Amino acid sequence: MIKPRCFSGTGVFVALTIFAIVSIAYGTTVKKTNLVELVTQADRIFVGKIINVADGIDPNSDAPYTEITLRLSDKIKGNFPGEVFTFRQFGLIKPRPTADGKYTNLMVTPPGFPTYTVGEEVLLFLCKEGSITGFCSPIGLLQGKFVIKDSRIVNGVGNHELFEGVSLSRVTLTKDEKKLLSAKSGPVSAALFISLVKKIAQKY
Repeated sequence: MIKPRCFSGTGVFVALTIFAIVSIAYGTTVKKTNLVELVTQADRIFVGKIINVADGIDPNSDAPYTEITLRLSDKIKGNFPGEVFTFRQFGLIKPRPTADGKYTNLMVTPPGFPTYTVGEEVLLFLCKEGSITGFCSPIGLLQGKFVIKDSRIVNGVGNHELFEGVSLSRVTLTKDEKKLLSAKSGPVSAALFISLVKKIAQKY
């Protein structure tokens, strides 16, 4: 059984394969990823506001991508060149004609992959960029993209099982943080959650 945690892309064959597989089987194959796994597996963790979303075709691999640009407000893990950060994820925003105009490129963002909207404030746990395409995606796909709204935060699966099996023996927790870890699903305090993510990133 295929259990994709993230997708960085390594060429056309991989792109086509992952598109076909994920489009059919995402709902039953993606492994649940808890908070500690999100933090430890991510190459970059940050909070930012999405300021631009565009799509295109990678000239080196002919693989389709969506390009997301954010203005960063909190850099938690990884290296960042400045206050604005851009990354590319596999899949087009919508179908588009091929360069010769004969066909339509239908490789849009597959079901189960996160989508992005200008103006969203998000916390992202990104995997390492692919060596050929430079593509990346959140760890656990929908599980690694959190939207912040009205001081609450929730990922693409409603925080379901986010704290399942989490053991934080290296972290000194406050009373509120201990209570947070008992949540089964649903939005939680953004400030409290981000504070906990920072503690985990420092210790694990």
